[in-house]
Amino acid sequence: MPIGRSVILFGVLVWVKLLYQYEKTRGMTLIISMVTKKGIFNISDMRITSVEGDGRNLLADEQEKFLALNRHVILVFWGWTGNEKPSELRVKLEKFKQSVKENDSATEVAKMLRVFCSREIQLCREDPLGFHVFGIENEQYILHHVFFDHTSKNGRFIDENSLEEFHQFTHLGFIRIARLTDYPIIFNGDNKLVNLIINGLQSLGDVVPYYDFEPWESKNFLKFLMETAIDLQRFSENSREDGPLIGYPLNLWELVSRSLPFKSIIHSDCKNRKWNKDNEFCLEE
Repeated sequence: MPIGRSVILFGVLVWVKLLYQYEKTRGMTLIISMVTKKGIFNISDMRITSVEGDGRNLLADEQEKFLALNRHVILVFWGWTGNEKPSELRVKLEKFKQSVKENDSATEVAKMLRVFCSREIQLCREDPLGFHVFGIENEQYILHHVFFDHTSKNGRFIDENSLEEFHQFTHLGFIRIARLTDYPIIFNGDNKLVNLIINGLQSLGDVVPYYDFEPWESKNFLKFLMETAIDLQRFSENSREDGPLIGYPLNLWELVSRSLPFKSIIHSDCKNRKWNKDNEFCLEE
């Protein structure tokens, strides 16, 4: 590898470490939400992980980490539920769903969710937990990230419009930063692999133009990211020592135009299957 690229790659790795050193994954899942010119796409796994006394991550259960709040708004959650079991969190989210009206938009739901979480969900200060909320408003795709700010003294939840901003946790605390793209991709949980692919390629002068993908390409790309992150767990030092955090089955949501959200389930025996140009999920030729 040329020296110049080696220096750049080293810089990327240092940047990633500095950016995420205050966001260590302590629990479950990887979720990715991607806004393109053709729709919104989200993928999440179903592994529920418990941490034993010796620090080992053990498979505790499988659970869907999404909730369809009405006909056009989907919520997907990631993170660590602290003293609460994931099943208890889901019960609270079902309670929240009862307050959502059929015509509530993703923006309205995200505001309501921030207030609800601040009142109903009790976390330790170091517990990361968040929710991707997405839908369509006035012919525009909307994506919000409602998450726990573990740097605040009061343990507040924040509602972030992902089309306009993103955040960093630094030694100075929580920082909001204006987003420079109309088509964000956000990823939370055990997201090291996705971060290196999306941001690492860009730092090396390349890019994945996901914003121009057709729906079938978008689904294949998210499937690739998730399956590669799962496979990496067999080789990364942290996963080999502590155990994996991501696992099958996978849930993939697509929201295209004014059609209703559609969910696909991807099992471990589907690795040789891809979506073709006719949007059919079939064996790869």
